[in-house]
Amino acid sequence: MAMRSGLRPVAGCVLVVLWWAAIWFDHSVPTAGIWALLGLSLSTGLVHGALDAQLLLQRFASQSRALAMASLYLLGVLVVGAMLSLQPGVALFALVAMSAWHFGEGYGRWTASRPALDGLTRVVVGGAPVLLFPWMASDAAAVHLLPWLGGNALQAWRGLGLLWLALFAGWAGGCGIPGWRSYRYAWVELAGIALLNLSLSPLMAFALYFGAYHAPVHIWRVLRSGRRDATRRTGTVRWGAFAAAVVLTVVLGTLLWRLPNGLAVSPTEASEWVRWLVVALAALTFPHLVLISACARILSVSQRRL
Repeated sequence: MAMRSGLRPVAGCVLVVLWWAAIWFDHSVPTAGIWALLGLSLSTGLVHGALDAQLLLQRFASQSRALAMASLYLLGVLVVGAMLSLQPGVALFALVAMSAWHFGEGYGRWTASRPALDGLTRVVVGGAPVLLFPWMASDAAAVHLLPWLGGNALQAWRGLGLLWLALFAGWAGGCGIPGWRSYRYAWVELAGIALLNLSLSPLMAFALYFGAYHAPVHIWRVLRSGRRDATRRTGTVRWGAFAAAVVLTVVLGTLLWRLPNGLAVSPTEASEWVRWLVVALAALTFPHLVLISACARILSVSQRRL
């Protein structure tokens, strides 16, 4: 316990240094947000999705059932990806809706003393990273990144952002001072999201939330649940982790090799990258969201151990 307490100041200093580095990179390179989202999606995001194989083995009694569900998982990715690739605007709104639900998973971070307020907490916390994006972005930045979205759709997205603000106001009033401790993790997470959006561009803020916070925390929860259920761990999971590590190394090596030329990518090409990245994330999020909701009990931990 003393060692953990001693590491907290060091971890805090590291976070501050990384935060300032992100601010410098974001303001120095016009396409920094795109590269951050791409790089983090292919690193921590890829690993956090690959661990779904371990969750399938923990969730289902036999490996044959887990393999069958894994086949349905991959089929869901292909079908959803094929459908959403035809309408990238729909893909964006699908990703926003799924992310708002998925990012707000409680995992035992707040108590169930007020079930109605817990549901609202989930929407408020999960919606913040994706619904603050259009509200914080200027028209020029939004059109630059998402020219394929269209003006009406952008305004609709901003309308959802305003709806989120109304929900947040109702949630904050509903918590009240006596019950704030039950939702202190929600307040801390919302404060971090607000800090990211105030200091960074919207795309960079979302990239860091997803790749530097959500994905690593999810990886920790899955690995922790695997240690609790050590008897179910098999060589299949180890080989899957090894294969994911090899693919990750190749992808990151290619990304770093392309980085010097990629920093000067044209706005048109950058927008096309964002378009297909949104479609890919939406396709991968759908089966991932369903699996995580089904495994919520496995991944939940008490507030004291977070």
